[in-house]
Amino acid sequence: MASQDSSVRQVVAADIGGTWMRAAAVSSEGICGPIVRRPTEATRPREEIVTDLLAVVEEAERQAQIERSAVAGLGVGVATVLDQEGRLTTVPNLGNLGGMNLRGYLHETRGLPVVVHNDASCFAVGEWWKGAGKGSRNLCAITLGTGLGIGLVIEGRLYEGSHGYAGEIWTTPMEGTFLENLVRAGAIERHYEGLSGRRLTGVEVAGLADDGEAHALSAFAEFGRSLGVVVSFIVNLLDPDVVVFGGAISRSARHFMPRVREALLTTTTTRDRARLEVSALGETAALLGAARLLWEATQ
Repeated sequence: MASQDSSVRQVVAADIGGTWMRAAAVSSEGICGPIVRRPTEATRPREEIVTDLLAVVEEAERQAQIERSAVAGLGVGVATVLDQEGRLTTVPNLGNLGGMNLRGYLHETRGLPVVVHNDASCFAVGEWWKGAGKGSRNLCAITLGTGLGIGLVIEGRLYEGSHGYAGEIWTTPMEGTFLENLVRAGAIERHYEGLSGRRLTGVEVAGLADDGEAHALSAFAEFGRSLGVVVSFIVNLLDPDVVVFGGAISRSARHFMPRVREALLTTTTTRDRARLEVSALGETAALLGAARLLWEATQ
C-alpha cells in the first residue's frame, strides 16, 4: 500500500466491537490496506483492551509497509457513543471502556490527531463515501447483529445530533418491549424457537433458511416485518436517498428484505422513495468511514 506519491496521505483506522477489533491503513484516496484482526475479549480490564488496540494499529502499519512517521492520524470506530466531553458511555458490549477518554489516551500515546466516533456512524460514512450509498446526499445505515446500530449522513455530512445520540433509537418502546429486541439476532432465534420448539443460534437459523426450511424462513419473515416498521418510520421522518444494511444479519437479507419492502410500499407516502441496499464494503466500511472522518476533522 505504500505510495511514492507524497500527495497521497495515510492514516490508520480501527474498529472496536464487542467481539473483534480490526485495523487497517487507509489512503486519502480511500484504498484500504490489509485488515488486522484480534479478539476484543471485552470483559478484560480496559488497559489490556487498549494495549491490544495499539498492537493491531501497529501491525496494520507494518502490513501496509508504511513508516510510523508517515501516518497522519488515527480514526477509530467504537460500539458506543461519546458524551460531550469525548468520553465513551457505558454499553453492555464494551462495559469496561465506559467513561474512558479513548481519544485523549490515543493522542497522548501516539502523538497524532485522533477522532473517535460511534461504529455505526463510521459504517454510514464509509458506505456513503465508497460503498452502496456512493453519490447520495442523504443516507441511513443500519447495522444488524447482536444489537442495532444506526448512522446518518445528511446533506453529505455525518449527523450525530446535538449531544451525539442521533440514531440511538434502540430503547424506543415497540410492541411491549424495546425496539432493539425485535430487530436483533435474538429476535430471529426467539421466533424460530416459538415455531419449531428448537433453540438454535441465529447463524444456525440462517443456514436452515438458506436450505429452505419452513420455520427458519418464517422466523426471518417475522423479523423482516418488525424491521420494516422501523425502516418505514425512518424513511417517513428523514426521507433518505438510500438505506444501507450491514452487520452479520444483513448476509441473510434475501430472507427478510421482501417484508421490509412490503412495509415501505404500504406505509410510506411515496412508493420506492428510498433505495434499500446491502453493504457493498463489508467490514471495510467502518474503517473507511473512520478514516474519512479523521480527514474531515483535520483538514
